Amino acid sequence: MVCADDLEAAEIAVGQILTTSKKRYLIVEELGRGGYGCVFKVQPQPADGTEYALKLEKRREGRDHAKLAMEMNIMKLVGNLKPAQRTHFIDVYDRAKKDKFFFIVMTLVGESLQDLKRQRKPPVFSAATAHNVGLQCLQAIEHLHAIGFIHRDIKPEVPLNQFLGF
Repeated sequence: MVCADDLEAAEIAVGQILTTSKKRYLIVEELGRGGYGCVFKVQPQPADGTEYALKLEKRREGRDHAKLAMEMNIMKLVGNLKPAQRTHFIDVYDRAKKDKFFFIVMTLVGESLQDLKRQRKPPVFSAATAHNVGLQCLQAIEHLHAIGFIHRDIKPEVPLNQFLGF
């Protein structure tokens, strides 16, 4: 996991500015963490009112491939899809490689299905909502398959319109 102790080792903290060849980004808050990295809310500097998600992965010796590199390859393939087939995917705006980590800057998406369910009292979706969400999930999976990719980590924690949140 990249966050917690690994973040300190990578010298990443809220309030820090990360730089790419295009822009500078202020880390505003941590949004989540997983087995391969962390996601932060960031703002470009100078601030222009936009916010993005920054996904960070620590460099690790002995790893055959970087997860973010794989995601970038997938997003390039998604770019070849028809516009109607890209509605369930995020856009990548920027990226960088540093000595201790890699990161990509992408669309900041909304809440996950799990978050939305927790907000309900009782935490249950109506049949119509479950049906519509299921159809959207199947469409996104179908579009991934169209570019030759099989997603193996589909779960409620993944934002609804972002199935590439490994």
